[in-house]
Amino acid sequence: GDVDRAAAGVHHAGQIAAVSPGRVPLRYADNDLKGLVPAPGWEARYDWAGFIPAEQTPREVQPARGWIATANQRVHDADYPHFLTSEWAPPYRQQRIEQLLRARSRHSIDDMAAMQADVLSLATQRLLPWLQRTRSEHALAGAAQSALQNFNGDMKAEDSAPLIFWAWSRQLVRAVFIDELGGPAVYERVLGARSFRDALEGVLERNDAWWCDDKTTADKAETCEQLSQVALTRALDELQRRHGSDVSRWRWGDAHVARSEHRPFSRVKALAPLFEVRVPSGGDSYTLNVGRVGVKPDATTGELYLNEHAPSLRALYDLGDPSQSRVMHSSGQSGLP
Repeated sequence: GDVDRAAAGVHHAGQIAAVSPGRVPLRYADNDLKGLVPAPGWEARYDWAGFIPAEQTPREVQPARGWIATANQRVHDADYPHFLTSEWAPPYRQQRIEQLLRARSRHSIDDMAAMQADVLSLATQRLLPWLQRTRSEHALAGAAQSALQNFNGDMKAEDSAPLIFWAWSRQLVRAVFIDELGGPAVYERVLGARSFRDALEGVLERNDAWWCDDKTTADKAETCEQLSQVALTRALDELQRRHGSDVSRWRWGDAHVARSEHRPFSRVKALAPLFEVRVPSGGDSYTLNVGRVGVKPDATTGELYLNEHAPSLRALYDLGDPSQSRVMHSSGQSGLP
């Protein structure tokens, strides 16, 4: 769900474990809907066959590697016999946790604090080569590619490269999928619920000619490379319009703002500055220090890439000396200064 489990562990007599408890419906093998949509209640195959036995819910006890990492990714192996959900988060954050945990044999509480502040996006690294080799006739393309040359996916608030990457990926997703989804109205309606990033990864890595072809242009077949060029040009147009013509002055944090929204006054332009708390932020939807990127224009201001959703509670627990634990909370839902 929306609860962010960026690290989990239970301490008992020197052991560690993670248990995913709960009453989970047990469904018959021929139930093809799996609770994802309303089912015909008069068909027996959609009945529940009880609940998954408590001892069969996903768990990991005393793993040999000495640590456990979770971040809303799939928590069971492919051969797990029961259906839990199809709504797993992409595994990038969990994989980054694992990278950092494997980097040394022992970690201090300061190491854990640094991990919670980490903004390296493995998802960005996956698509970045496509952007770095994309060319555009836009006047700012040279400066943009220079900014991307040494970029490694570190989504720092003070850098321009993360902003260029997200603007390009947003435009590319739109160019690839809008025609198959039935046009702008349908696309905009579903965009608030998902970013289509995982689908875009598959299309580019397959160099999928069917998806990249624009179905609205019957006389020609566009390639993924061509759509990437179009997306970069549109992205640079957008960024120039919003942030000016000096690429060196673009900042990811200027767009990726963590906003504590006030309701209802955030919806009133004149009052919003008085009631909102706004902080430039790094990271993105796939970094350990997560800040989910709003790719749909804000309803009031039209802003893009706002930090829509991030951990409200961060905690570091020292189980050997609880008094050394550290806890931090956000400003709350009200947005009160």
